[in-house]
Amino acid sequence: MDEELTFRNGATVVSRNFQLSLSLRCGHRCLFCPVDLTGKDASAQDAARALRGYDGPRGETELILTGGEPALAPSFFETARLGRTLGFRSVTMLSSAASFADAGFARAAHEAGVRRLFLSLHSHRPALHDQLTGTRRRFPLSVRGLKNALALPFDQVTCNMVLTRLNCADVPAHAAFLAGLRPRGSAPLALSLSALEENPRWHELRVAHAHAAPHARRAAEEGALPLAKFMGNWAMPVCIGGLAAAAPELIPDARWDTPAWYAPENWAPVAGPAPSKYTRVKSRACRVCVLDGVCAGLSRAYAGYYGIGELAPVAGRPPAVARRKA
Repeated sequence: MDEELTFRNGATVVSRNFQLSLSLRCGHRCLFCPVDLTGKDASAQDAARALRGYDGPRGETELILTGGEPALAPSFFETARLGRTLGFRSVTMLSSAASFADAGFARAAHEAGVRRLFLSLHSHRPALHDQLTGTRRRFPLSVRGLKNALALPFDQVTCNMVLTRLNCADVPAHAAFLAGLRPRGSAPLALSLSALEENPRWHELRVAHAHAAPHARRAAEEGALPLAKFMGNWAMPVCIGGLAAAAPELIPDARWDTPAWYAPENWAPVAGPAPSKYTRVKSRACRVCVLDGVCAGLSRAYAGYYGIGELAPVAGRPPAVARRKA
């Protein structure tokens, strides 16, 4: 139900997240979702117990309300308000954009203390949107929801796009579409590109990072909409496809505290899987990469299929630092 995530740059703690799942229900049935939607909700009492029991530094920790779809949980507003009262640094909601199609709900979420939104909108093409989300004619609701969110004074609105073989080539057009929805003076809007994680349809939807990276690079270069830093376990390594050099703003500040296996440079999936205690995989050559301390590497499922040959360790100073001093 809850999970503490620590972001580190090497040994230095950069930030902390406390994720609290409020509902295992959802109005979408996304093809790539790894969540087991059992239909259960967290009670207000259980949610409060989890928040009050968190013994980390709340003032330095971002509370993230997630699911399933947290908007469906009867305890959602009460939990968001309690998070603010208890002094968490910020309250963030991970949700579908369609949940904000009700302008009253959007206002109530803000009034309850939610300040940052991470809203899923995986395609700007209506038919593909519905295909990816397992819905029918829900695209207009998603667009309306995003517009409603942008009309309110949230600190940050980030749209999440999970990259699959069906939508990865659309990244530049998707960014331009989202930029066109943002009214002048609205909340800051960014696009997050998430790599596909292992789920029952992973083999059907997977796409090589080397194939997706040029589209992300083009979107960054065109600049229609800022791209969020490639942080966390759902991001492709920025050494792939020259992303770090072409778009240094994508370089993460830190990586999750997730153990990674440094595979021999000549390792291939046919040699056997990564050791079971590791969920991430890197190459031993990554140890000399200047981005090693902030890069999470490849998911176990990804490396088990594609190998580690796409990884291209970056030498010298991090490109972002070099550009700022130029």
